[in-house]
Amino acid sequence: MNTQAIFIILSLGFFLSCSKTDDAPTTERLSGKYHVVAMQSAIAVDLNNDGLKSKDLLQEVVPSYLVKEDGALERIVPLSNTSAILSYDQDKNEGSLITPYPFQEMLGPIGNREPGLGTYVLQFLSLSFRIDAAGGVEVTEVSDKYQYTDLAVAKSVEIMEDDTFIVGVAAKLYDFTERAWVECDVELECKKFADLLF
Repeated sequence: MNTQAIFIILSLGFFLSCSKTDDAPTTERLSGKYHVVAMQSAIAVDLNNDGLKSKDLLQEVVPSYLVKEDGALERIVPLSNTSAILSYDQDKNEGSLITPYPFQEMLGPIGNREPGLGTYVLQFLSLSFRIDAAGGVEVTEVSDKYQYTDLAVAKSVEIMEDDTFIVGVAAKLYDFTERAWVECDVELECKKFADLLF
């Protein structure tokens, strides 16, 4: 058998071993528990009243303490140990997503000073979606049954290839440097837990 024939046989074997499913989106693996690994805002803000602005909102909600008027320390609760739940029915092409989001809860004015940050209240953003023919995600319904929807609403979902998805949020954040609420887009990146964890 000559070299050309061997090359043809090996090439055929390679192409036959590659199935069509390798190119298709693996939507059957979408359902599961995810962890929020990043939260970025379109503009830098000072959420924790430390005088520093950042677009990395997870840095803005790290554990810290607020000195109250009576001198006591009040812990600011970070976004941690929380998970997003994504469910998807491939047969019906119906999906739902619930993801945690740390809403700012404000203290009232302390003496003659501006309002202070009380804590971050963990609530959840919720939406329903379907996947179109091109593999894109189309949001079909945004839930308003959770609190604080005037401060944040999930608007879009982008599913990545590495077991992550990104939620686009229209948000209202209190910037302590500016002493004002600002409207901006926020992106939450969620990474799927390893199968062994659930």
